[in-house]
Amino acid sequence: MKKILVCIFKYHGDVLLTSPVYTALKSEYPDACIDVYLFKDTLPMLEGHPAISNFLLFDQKWRKFSFLRRIYQECKMWQKVRKEKYDAVLNLTSGDRGAIVALMSGAKVRIGIQRGGGMKQKDRFFTKVVRNTLQPRHIVERNLDLVRALQITPKEKDLVFHIPEKERENILASLPYKDFILIHPASRCHYKHWPKEKFSELIKELRKRGEKIIISGGPSKEENDFISSILEPFKEDREVVSLAGKLTLKGLGALIEQSKLLISVDSVPPHMASALKKPVLVIFGPSDDIKWGPWQNPHAKVVRLDVPCKRCDQEGCGGTWKSDCLENLDVKTVLHSVLEIIR
Repeated sequence: MKKILVCIFKYHGDVLLTSPVYTALKSEYPDACIDVYLFKDTLPMLEGHPAISNFLLFDQKWRKFSFLRRIYQECKMWQKVRKEKYDAVLNLTSGDRGAIVALMSGAKVRIGIQRGGGMKQKDRFFTKVVRNTLQPRHIVERNLDLVRALQITPKEKDLVFHIPEKERENILASLPYKDFILIHPASRCHYKHWPKEKFSELIKELRKRGEKIIISGGPSKEENDFISSILEPFKEDREVVSLAGKLTLKGLGALIEQSKLLISVDSVPPHMASALKKPVLVIFGPSDDIKWGPWQNPHAKVVRLDVPCKRCDQEGCGGTWKSDCLENLDVKTVLHSVLEIIR
């Protein structure tokens, strides 16, 4: 194997959870060129990974193009992949794009993941399809199954998240205080949100104990509105500071690195904390912590309501985008878990 391409067209956390794949490939093929084809906005999740040689970027703005222009752009990328003459293509996404890229590559070895519901037409695009297991497993292990399909036994499975020194310097220079708890209360998926009133109450309890708080979040209006409502009672408190919408992804990683504890809903920051081996408490609702929970992080803890329907993986109860398992998770339970970590 001289040249290998890995395709991962998913969101930020999913992309970071593929990082052990490149480590395993490089360990087996130290002289190989290992490239990754991914969405442009998820590049920071893997940028700086020591095992990756090059990145091919799919710009999500292309989706707004006319049909013909979009197909033209895709064809240009297929031609680019074809010219590289990869020996193997590993597709870590079950969607169509990675399957087509694998076929168009002309690689002799093309490995993909079983598509939902069993064999699908595009499974024929691969020389080998890795089947889903019946027992629940972490997504990292599922990703590594494609490495195992190359007769490689992965040894090093830690997540890798590189933080440039400049980002560390910027965060250190901008920190209002050094001893702080970082709270990331929002997710792209609202059904993963713990109610804003409960986050506010948790912050009040932590402030009573003298803890300084920094809030992080994405740049979207929905996240900013959600975070603003959480912070409404703390307008005059100088030791509750929001950096929501002000950080790059690498900067967020540097902030997590400086925190004494990260408290987060199921989103990308807990995966960063696991890569950095930082203390983290993850509040889980309907999503499956066996698949998506903290990975190989001895300082991580999950808190969730123990109900019969836990890990349902539904977008809220009855498709409402509101999850009873989060609505009914009380502050006392979360606070107890926080104190267990920071004591």
